[in-house]
Amino acid sequence: MKKAGWSIGSFAKILFILIVLLILFLGITNYYGGVNEIIKKMLGEKTDIEISHEENVQVEKDFEILEKQIKKCKDSIEKNCGCLVDLSKFTSDYRIDFTDNEIKLITMRNQRSEGIQMSHFNEKLNCYWNNDLKDNDFTRMPFENEEPYIFKEVAIWTSITGRGNAFYFTYDFNILKINGKMCWLTDKVNEDKIKEVNECQ
Repeated sequence: MKKAGWSIGSFAKILFILIVLLILFLGITNYYGGVNEIIKKMLGEKTDIEISHEENVQVEKDFEILEKQIKKCKDSIEKNCGCLVDLSKFTSDYRIDFTDNEIKLITMRNQRSEGIQMSHFNEKLNCYWNNDLKDNDFTRMPFENEEPYIFKEVAIWTSITGRGNAFYFTYDFNILKINGKMCWLTDKVNEDKIKEVNECQ
């Protein structure tokens, strides 16, 4: 007569099966980005990964449009005029960086402080006008609540000054050409200084 109860061999088999199932489950959830992603996939809905990919593709297209608008402004015949380029398509998930010869689109989705470069084009536009209409260098244009601003870091910062100054785009034009030099136009410039500015053609 067989004894009732669990043998060590049976228990070991069940434990092995449970471990294999756990490994498979963790592998699947990691591949699809979690349980929610699996459920969305089963229901035929777009996953967060797919939505994020579509948004990245679209923002790269918007960045290409921005490139064309900036180059059109640069190539305009007038030496003193203003241009409006579209910055409204970018959100806080992105940032635009500037160097002496390059403009870069950075994604901040990975939560790293420096982000990851997605795209770039060659153009010098790493400057903004101050109230004396003198050009000042800067390197970053973040987006907060879908509102772009120029961030100028300070060499020595405190809890009062913060890490730098933010200048926002408040005028009909966000790029101003003076004697052919093109820089960003922000609230750093008083309105009376630009009231006679016409649109670049």
